Amino acid sequence: MSHPLLLSIEGIDGSGKTTQVTRLAAALSEAGVRAEPMVVEAFGARTVNTLSEQLTGDPYAYHPTIPVELREWVFACDVAYFTKTRFPPLLDAGVTVVWDRGPLSYHASAVVYDGLSEWVRRAQSLYPRPHRTYLLDLPAETAVRRLTERAGKRQRTDESLNLLRRVRELMLEMAEDRPDVVVLDATRDPDETTDQILRHWLTSRPDTD
Repeated sequence: MSHPLLLSIEGIDGSGKTTQVTRLAAALSEAGVRAEPMVVEAFGARTVNTLSEQLTGDPYAYHPTIPVELREWVFACDVAYFTKTRFPPLLDAGVTVVWDRGPLSYHASAVVYDGLSEWVRRAQSLYPRPHRTYLLDLPAETAVRRLTERAGKRQRTDESLNLLRRVRELMLEMAEDRPDVVVLDATRDPDETTDQILRHWLTSRPDTD
């Protein structure tokens, strides 16, 4: 490719985003494209979660007295700052950034969790726009089963079937008529999905769109 680019792997919790980000970055590197997986470090949001744990005694729950708009605002600021400070140096150095989540996921979650205030919207407007977004589409029922079966981590209160179903529906709606968004079947074998994304990314040449 003529220059490094930004791509995001998105989908509801349990759809395999982190797995694909790691695999895709490795596959791109093997194909001769310098690439780095990137997960946002949300330090402010971790503080909110720590406070919630102190109030509830449960590290996987949210406290109802902490306004959801506040939680989304802190998280949006985390994402905006992280992407502004961490992405440009990599891109300037010729590295393609493979972003775990992205604007589509963050916006859909804020809407469904009733936390999309005007200030959250403004903070989200600072996010960089990926050249390509690969949306891993997975039925909410399958996602919940994966989340309950994963080792070492309990299901969070915001990973309920109803919420995940609504986030999925909204993300698919937002992806309609978006040429920069590619919807993929996340029920397929992860290796097949990685190969599919790799082939599309290397042949679609989003830098010439």
